[in-house]
Amino acid sequence: MTTLYLSNQGELIKDKEAKLISNALQTNSTLQQLFLSGNRISDEGVKSIGIALQVNSTLQRVDIYGNQIGIEGAKSIGLALQVNSTLQRLDLQNNKISDEGAKSNWRCIIN
Repeated sequence: MTTLYLSNQGELIKDKEAKLISNALQTNSTLQQLFLSGNRISDEGVKSIGIALQVNSTLQRVDIYGNQIGIEGAKSIGLALQVNSTLQRLDLQNNKISDEGAKSNWRCIIN
């Protein structure tokens, strides 16, 4: 499997489930696209996704738009972007990310 669609699951995908997905991503060597948009993932859940992105070398696209991610979650994704060299597309729109969180990610991308 190279693509996993878990978008628009609402109450089914929250932080606990994001952590389980993160654990799997840390050892997965085939998944290239992950779609988690329209769920209930907040900073806590996306922090674990960020940790997985630091070690995962196959994901090329991650869509986590339309969740409940704030500045702390954006910062954790920014840290992952500093070391991840395979991710080509990341969609974080329609979350609760402030200008500061967006700037943090932008700094990681251009460095």
